[in-house]
Amino acid sequence: MKVVRGRVRGLKNTLFVESRSLKKGQMKVSTASRLLTFCLIAAFYAKGQNFAVEIHDAILDGDPLLVQACLERGQDINTIGRGKQTPLIHAILNGKIEIVEHLLRWGADTTIGEENGYTPLHAAAFSGQAKIIRMLIAHGLSPNEILEDGYAPIHRACWGNEAKHTEAVQALLEAGVSAYQLTSFGHRPIDLVKDNKATSELLHYYAKKEEAEFLRAQNEEKKKVEL
Repeated sequence: MKVVRGRVRGLKNTLFVESRSLKKGQMKVSTASRLLTFCLIAAFYAKGQNFAVEIHDAILDGDPLLVQACLERGQDINTIGRGKQTPLIHAILNGKIEIVEHLLRWGADTTIGEENGYTPLHAAAFSGQAKIIRMLIAHGLSPNEILEDGYAPIHRACWGNEAKHTEAVQALLEAGVSAYQLTSFGHRPIDLVKDNKATSELLHYYAKKEEAEFLRAQNEEKKKVEL
């Protein structure tokens, strides 16, 4: 399949080709769907047609090429869509890890919340997206942020009863969030868990670990005073 790339401008560098896969003159592309997407976009450019794909729909497709095409055709990276969700929030709630990574790299605003006020890290915790939680924390977002409704990300992760929510809780605990972090109403994470034994056991483990570390620190401080 031949692709005329000369008129695709900024998109020509986003065709994901693995040079290591070249065998007997055949070009292997990372995924067939990406090549198809690239060809469709190239066709629109070549014919001078408008590329009329809404960015929130492009995100559901899961292909960064399609999302980038929307941006290059003038759509705002922070445009508000259904549920008052930015593209970043939309990608997070739908578990589009690769899209989230690209949106962060392209400068998406991480301070904008959706209709319930959930900012990116809260949305990731609520939907049980452990990999995205780690990505957002690495990007500089605080895992201890408490919103106006009184809850932090770990509390939202504790509401879920699936394995992915337990993984989200673990990602936050590993990032240094306390197993005792209180809501604005005085509730601990463990108080918010329902029908998720794995999350309860995980929180109990980290709570005991925190207690042991606290006692050890107290003993060390006591020894210093005695000296």
